[in-house]
Amino acid sequence: FTWDYIIWSIQHLGPCFVKLAQWASTRPDLFPPRLVGRLVKLQDDVAVTHPRDTIEKTLTAAFGSTWKDLIDLDPNPLGAGSVAQVFKGRLKKEMKSAIDSGVDMLGRKKAMIAEIFPAGKEVAIKMIHPHVEALVRTDMELLDIFAWAIDHIPSLEILSLGETCRQFAETMNKQLDLRVEAHNLITFSEKFAQDKWASFPSPIDTLISKNVMVETLFCGTPINHYMNLKAEEGSEVHALKMKLSDLGCRLILKMVFFDNFVHGDLHPGMCVCVFFFSQLFFSYFVCLFCNFSFLYYYLLCILFFLFWSVNDLIGNIMVEIQPNGEPRLQVLDCGIVYAVKSEEEYRNLVEICLAFMKHDGLTAGRRMIANNSHASVKDADAFCQGVQ
Repeated sequence: FTWDYIIWSIQHLGPCFVKLAQWASTRPDLFPPRLVGRLVKLQDDVAVTHPRDTIEKTLTAAFGSTWKDLIDLDPNPLGAGSVAQVFKGRLKKEMKSAIDSGVDMLGRKKAMIAEIFPAGKEVAIKMIHPHVEALVRTDMELLDIFAWAIDHIPSLEILSLGETCRQFAETMNKQLDLRVEAHNLITFSEKFAQDKWASFPSPIDTLISKNVMVETLFCGTPINHYMNLKAEEGSEVHALKMKLSDLGCRLILKMVFFDNFVHGDLHPGMCVCVFFFSQLFFSYFVCLFCNFSFLYYYLLCILFFLFWSVNDLIGNIMVEIQPNGEPRLQVLDCGIVYAVKSEEEYRNLVEICLAFMKHDGLTAGRRMIANNSHASVKDADAFCQGVQ
């Protein structure tokens, strides 16, 4: 009864607290296994239900009263998160995918061709919870007060919780506009257009708004189904697990080193399995010490993941076995994306990543200090030795 009450309380505190609980459920290195096991329920089973009338009003506000001529809605949700809920639907008429009609880095008009989807095509309808923006504002005000109090404790000042809360607020606000996620999906699809081993949902043109987005429905199998299978070395199942691990590494490395466009929502809801290791905690304090952005922490986590194990994958990923027997990764929930803004910062980031991959902590530490413009390092040699 006590655990049920705790879960119920978190769900009713607001979306930011649910998000924090989702994060805590992926950190068995920081929290007791008993707590983590209970919080896992919040990853893709947030107890949020809305009457059909509310759902239809949201769709009408987003697409007008003619939305019923375009899509057929199943009111039973496929899943619910802290910010949005997903429903299954079908197209009632032929429609096309949304594309980016802008220009590339050289000023040339992008030559993207819209994909045509026939009537009857199954789609996913992602919908922001009603009144969630007001709830997020209230949650962030409470968290800001808590962070302000912690920042005024001298021994805890190094945690920089105020800055952490600001970044967390930016992350939550990005998830409140589904047009941002639609743009990210289009960008990912463009960057992976030549890679048949990875795919992303396609937003449906004219069915994208701030609070509702219609996208193609993926019906793959969660990747942890395969990764949890026991297999002898040399068996077909073992070969498949190694293939999936290889594809996961390729996915992340391409995002970081080639595209500078990195999927940033790593909670395992709707998806996959998440790889945990105590080194994440170390990388977190490295970034706090150097006052780096959350992107650096995220990429350090990836590097430790690549270095220590490839048995599991990070990300919202499902697996589709193609007719030729080859697996394809299906990447979901692209509302949060990280990218380094300047060329110099990106060059430093790559050098730090390469140093870690070469087991050269001294060089990585020196590059971190050189890239840090916000705080002084009292003992650079000791810091670099600690990184090593």
